[in-house]
Amino acid sequence: MLFRKKKKSLNFATLVNFTALQAVSSHNSMKSTSVFLSFNLYHFAASFFFFFLVQLLQSVFGKSFLK
Repeated sequence: MLFRKKKKSLNFATLVNFTALQAVSSHNSMKSTSVFLSFNLYHFAASFFFFFLVQLLQSVFGKSFLK
């Protein structure tokens, strides 16, 4: 879903914005319950943490993992 073969590299801000927009759009389309909203926030936090971790590893090792 996030990884498309067309793009060579994805930057961190784009991924965070994409995740935020996805959360907002799915929230609006579902008219969400509290359970769905809490899952949505968890998903946002988990994806944010994952891409933060990838960026940290890139800065430490100087390699690009998202290619």
